Amino acid sequence: MGEMQSACWVFETMQTRNLVSWNVMISGCTQNGLVHESFVFFHRLVTSDGRFDSGTMVSLVQGCSQTADLESGKILHCCAFRRGFDLNPIFSTAIVDLYSKCGAIKQAPFVFDRMEGRNMITWTAMLVGLAENGHAEEALKRFCQMREKGIAANSVTLVSLVHSCSRLGSLKKVRSVHGNLIQHVHAFGVVNMTALIDVYAKCGKIKYSERIFENCSICRDVILWNSMITSYGIHGYGLLALGVYRRMKDEGFKPNETSFLSLLIACSHSGIVEEGIKLFHSLERDPDIVLTEKHYAGYVDLLSRAG
Repeated sequence: MGEMQSACWVFETMQTRNLVSWNVMISGCTQNGLVHESFVFFHRLVTSDGRFDSGTMVSLVQGCSQTADLESGKILHCCAFRRGFDLNPIFSTAIVDLYSKCGAIKQAPFVFDRMEGRNMITWTAMLVGLAENGHAEEALKRFCQMREKGIAANSVTLVSLVHSCSRLGSLKKVRSVHGNLIQHVHAFGVVNMTALIDVYAKCGKIKYSERIFENCSICRDVILWNSMITSYGIHGYGLLALGVYRRMKDEGFKPNETSFLSLLIACSHSGIVEEGIKLFHSLERDPDIVLTEKHYAGYVDLLSRAG
C-alpha cells in the first residue's frame, strides 16, 4: 500500500499525463484492492481527456469481479461495445470471469462465443465459470471442444472439471479427465491428485483413491493426507482413516483442524464410538490444538449415533 501512495504522489506531481500513466494508476488501484479509487481515476480521466482503451476497461472490469459488482460490470461492457473493445480477447476474458463470479453464467458463453483469438486463459475462464456455477455437462462439452482445437488445459481447468464430474457422479467422465491429466504432466500436481482422490471416493471407487494416494508418496502434503482420511470416512472405514492418521504423524506431517474433524466424522460414520471419544479427549488435552464449533458438532454427532 505504501508503494501505491508513492505512485499516487508521483502521478499527481506529473505536469503532463497520457493514457499510459492513467492506465497504470487505474490498474495499480485494482491490483491493490482499491476498486473505488480506480473508478475515481477513471472518472477523472474521462472528464479531463475523454480517451481510454481496452486496457483501461480490463482493469475496471477486474475490479468489478473483485467486488462482485455485476451492474457496474454490465455498464462497462456496454461502454466497451460502443467503443469496439468488446471483442478484444483480454477484455472478453475479464468479462467472462466477471459474469461467472457474479453467477450470471448464461451471459458468459454469449461473450465467449463471439470472442476472437481464444487461448488457454480464455478457455479456462469459461470452463471454470461453468463448472463452479453447476453447469458440469456444459463444462465437459466445452472441454472436448478445447481439446479438439489443440489447446492444452492447465491445472485450474482440470481441477474444476474433476469436481464437475464429481457433481455428475460420472465415473466414465472422471476417467477421461484423469487420462488428460496423465497426458499433461505439468498439471499433475498435488491439487489435482487431491481432487481425484476426492472424486473417485464420491463415485464409490475407494480403491482408485487409495492407488492415487499411494502413488503420491513424493509430493504428499497435509491436504492430500486429509483427503484420504475423508475418503475413508465417507465410506465408513473409520479404522482405515485412523491408520492413515497414524501414518501421517509417523511420516512427520502435522495434522490440522481439518484432519481432526475428518477423523471424528469417520469414527461417527463407521460406528467406532470409543475410538472417537478417545480422539476427542486427546485433542481437548493438547494445548496446541484449538477446537472449534465444528469439532464439538462432530463429537455430538458421534455420541448421537451411538445413542
